[in-house]
Amino acid sequence: GESVATPARPLRLFPPEPLARRGDLLESRKRRWRILSFLGPERVSGEWWLGGFARDYYQVETETERLWVFRSGGGLFLHGIFD
Repeated sequence: GESVATPARPLRLFPPEPLARRGDLLESRKRRWRILSFLGPERVSGEWWLGGFARDYYQVETETERLWVFRSGGGLFLHGIFD
């Protein structure tokens, strides 16, 4: 049969960290990145039998690394970094 491409996932995951977006900058409490591109969203959902969740994830290419970011409650959160 046909193979289905699996979306890329970051190797480094950590607890979601709030981000602030100011123009082409993303800022956390510790770091700042300049955005080159903002790709997505990709809807990730699961565990519907426990009340479920659904998040829109984005791959954010910056000058130094590619981030895995999701939007929730009107805010942005950093959830991982691609290696």
